[in-house]
Amino acid sequence: MPFTSSHRATHPLLAAIALACLSACGNGGDENDRGAWKPGQEWRLVPQATIGAVEGEGPDVFARIVDVELDPLGRVWIADGQQHQIRVFDSTGAHVRTIGGKGGGPEEFNGIAGMDWAADGTLWVLDGGNMRFAVYDTAGRFITTHRRDVNITVTPWSLGFDSRGNLYDRASVTSPVDQEVKVVRFTPGLQPRDTFLVPPFEEAMFEVVREQGRDRSINRVNVPFSADQQWRLDPEGFIWVAVTDQYRLTRYRFDGTVDRIVERPTQPRPVTPEQRKQILDNYRGFQRSGGRIDESRIPKTHPVIMHFFITDDGYLWVVPFRGTPVMDVFGPDGGYLGEVSVPRPLQPLPAPTVRGDRMASVVLNADGVESVVLMRIEKPGR
Repeated sequence: MPFTSSHRATHPLLAAIALACLSACGNGGDENDRGAWKPGQEWRLVPQATIGAVEGEGPDVFARIVDVELDPLGRVWIADGQQHQIRVFDSTGAHVRTIGGKGGGPEEFNGIAGMDWAADGTLWVLDGGNMRFAVYDTAGRFITTHRRDVNITVTPWSLGFDSRGNLYDRASVTSPVDQEVKVVRFTPGLQPRDTFLVPPFEEAMFEVVREQGRDRSINRVNVPFSADQQWRLDPEGFIWVAVTDQYRLTRYRFDGTVDRIVERPTQPRPVTPEQRKQILDNYRGFQRSGGRIDESRIPKTHPVIMHFFITDDGYLWVVPFRGTPVMDVFGPDGGYLGEVSVPRPLQPLPAPTVRGDRMASVVLNADGVESVVLMRIEKPGR
């Protein structure tokens, strides 16, 4: 069976533009909609440690972080897809152990796409190149592998387990032109149970087609500042979907019916002339290859949502494109609680992870080097 890998990451230039806007734009949204938190009840993120060095050969030097997980003992597990390793650190950032290495053996990896904790406390690692899940205990000891009969791996892996032990994974692609995204739910015994079809969405693209004899190639790039579709697994087995030019997140049951809609009033941020020029300068290589940029298709405003994620206890965290680095928090019932200031911008992929009152997320320094920041979520009144 052929193996196809796809890696989706934030473009460094787009990240730079977002950071520039976060420091330069005013606040957005409805100033009167403060949420359910009363004064003094607002949650806060307090940095505890940062794991990551700019250079050297230590375990805290990362090539490409594809996933981050927290365990019940306060340790952080960081998967490096390029170095084919999982590195474990304690809550202070001290290195505990390293798991794996490149290869096809029982304790080796060939393309880590992500990882998730199963209901029994074991860690499942999606090893895309070896077409399997590798299972470890919390001490980092290898337990077993399970074959994965899927011909596509998207990195980072945005699926995993629900609270009842069901596993969620993408379905195989049946043809090169198949654009449908299907999610398969497996029973705890790894038997396919049912399938969810992610609502169709077509990204705005510029493309150039080259044909030479029987050969045909297509070079495609995203239309800058255009919306994308994001979807995430809920711990109760729902699928959340958002299109980022609207502050509207829809939670679907697995049969495709709508379970809940979360919305907030917002005012899209205009794209400044400087931002427009900066992004267009980055497309010169595409133009030199024969691509045509139709500037009339470029939106005049930024998307209103940057990214979102759902915690294991059902809280929805949304990162809006707003004037300051903040996150909106919604309770398990969908009610808006309030806004949490973020000490520094967090990367959308892999999504931040939360366990109890701890959060871990990938961040970038000024040179674009990845590290992981550990934070404590202070929740006054709880």
